[in-house]
Formats: sequence, structure tokens, C-alpha cells
Amino acid sequence: MKSQLLFKITGIYSLFAVMFYPYHYCKIEVDLQRFEQTGDTTVFDARNVRVRKYNRSTPVLNGTVTVRRDLNNDFQTAVRVAYSRLGNNQFNEYPLKWPTTPFCHMMKDSYRDIQYIFANHSNFPQVSEEGLCPFPQGNYWFKDALFPINFIPPIVQEGYWRMNITISGKTNTDLIIYARLTKTLI
Repeated sequence: MKSQLLFKITGIYSLFAVMFYPYHYCKIEVDLQRFEQTGDTTVFDARNVRVRKYNRSTPVLNGTVTVRRDLNNDFQTAVRVAYSRLGNNQFNEYPLKWPTTPFCHMMKDSYRDIQYIFANHSNFPQVSEEGLCPFPQGNYWFKDALFPINFIPPIVQEGYWRMNITISGKTNTDLIIYARLTKTLI
């Protein structure tokens, strides 16, 4: 009787340890693989943005984005995320996404939450509470821009990830970021 109770308690403890331990006591690493643009480049051109190694183990974004006209609410943005466990280019759409949103609304709401990522590594304009509309044309650069680890919820799975940022309206452009996410227990 005692051994059965001990077995049940140990089993329940093991189940909780497997379920919750990795999410609270793990180190998440994001290894940017590549950045590419598909579609039209007449309005938005990011073909010069590349992933490079800052040191032997830290991938960063470098390059220039050319915006050839002011971006207003005639343009929409959407973000889709896909996951591949094996990295064999068989990506499955993930429920994590930003819906299609007019560009100025995205700059005022969603972009303001993540603009700290580019603060010291880009000349992208900082958006105030009033928003920024239209987004001005010009050349915007990235210099050693890191992907922030605190941006990723701990429940996200290990594996290969693809993020599609779509700009549509008077143009149709996809910016695609490929990354590998790994977790190690600490």
C-alpha cells in the first residue's frame, strides 16, 4: 500500500517536473538563419538586409531597407509564423500571428511595442503615442540588430521557425526571417 502511494506521488511529481521545469529553468537561444524578400520591390526593398555573425556565435541583422514612397493606410501589414520540427522546409502554420492591419495602425499599436528592438541598432523612427503616419520614405539601416530573447514566450517549441511579414496594398512584398530556436536546461 505504501509503495503504491509512493509510486503515485513520484509519478505525479515527475509529470509536473516534465511539464513545468523546462519552461522556467531553461535558456532560450535564437539563431537567425537568413533573411529574404520575395515579391515586388518597387515600394519597399529589403534585398540588402543580411544575417551575419557578430562574433562566433551571435547572429545579427545588417543592411539597408529602401522605402521609395510614404507608407500610409493604403498599405496593410500582416505577420504569419510557421514551425518545422526537423528543419526540412516542411513548415506548418502556427496560430501565433498578427492580423492584416492598415500600416499606420500597425505603427501606432503593434510596432510601438517592439520598437525597442531597433532603438540602438537602426535609424528607424521612434513612434510616439500619437503614431507615425505616413511612414516617411528613405533609406533605413540595421547595424548589428539582435533578436531579443525576452520576446519569445517560454512555451514556444524548439525547432526551425519562419516569420512572414507581408506588406500589401499598392505592392505585394513578403519579408521572410528564418531562425532556429533551441532550449537548454540551466
